Amino acid sequence: MKREKSNKSKPEYIPRNNLWVMRKRQHISQKQLANILGHKTTSLIYRWEKGSITPDLNNALKLSIALSSPLEHLFHEHYTFLKSQIVPRKADQSTDK
Repeated sequence: MKREKSNKSKPEYIPRNNLWVMRKRQHISQKQLANILGHKTTSLIYRWEKGSITPDLNNALKLSIALSSPLEHLFHEHYTFLKSQIVPRKADQSTDK
């Protein structure tokens, strides 16, 4: 099984996520979620919930499907942080036309 690498450029903070909360609301154990996602162990689930690493796009989408929750909700803090950076840049681009 291919190991997931942590991001080389870490954000200035460790964004919290809602993975643990949503997993608990669904009454799914870490082991069950790992099985649903096709992982043999719970180590990635634990590290994602803790925020020590961020799942890659494929795993993030799988989490969204498995937990019946959009990515913006699962990773709300990180989404809000990125949005605060992107929206002003987008506005700047529209005024440059």
